[in-house]
Amino acid sequence: MLHFMPAVADDELFLYELYAETRRNEFHALGWDAAQLNTFLRMQFDAQRRSYRAKYADLKKSIIYQNGERIGQISQAVSEDAIVLVDIIISHLYRNQGVGTKLLLQLQETARQQGLGVRLHVLETNPAQRLYDRLGFLVTGEHSPYVSMEWNESSYIDSPVN
Repeated sequence: MLHFMPAVADDELFLYELYAETRRNEFHALGWDAAQLNTFLRMQFDAQRRSYRAKYADLKKSIIYQNGERIGQISQAVSEDAIVLVDIIISHLYRNQGVGTKLLLQLQETARQQGLGVRLHVLETNPAQRLYDRLGFLVTGEHSPYVSMEWNESSYIDSPVN
């Protein structure tokens, strides 16, 4: 069973390590030693956090738990017509086990109950885009290197998983 708890100061190291886990391979080819890479990733992590806070005044960051263990994080905000999925990271140990699908279905159900859509941006090369497609998200724009996607009630009704 998945459940969520608001991220607190004690989660800081976990959040950084989760972020670094997803980005480390991307920069490995630069040939930096571990200290250089960690310094760079920390700067990127801090910059991302500042950017998200500046853009989303009501940003809600939660830790995802499964069976009492932290397995990821989800950040979201709410606009007048949509829940904005700002960021989601699942630890590599829990990927491809249906966790992302469960999370997105829960988010879609929450949005449906509130009469909202769900919006997100995803890197063009991110394999999660296939999951979003499968769950009824439609491409609404492309701003390389990102793709904008949106789900709403009509895509929920037409979704192949329902």
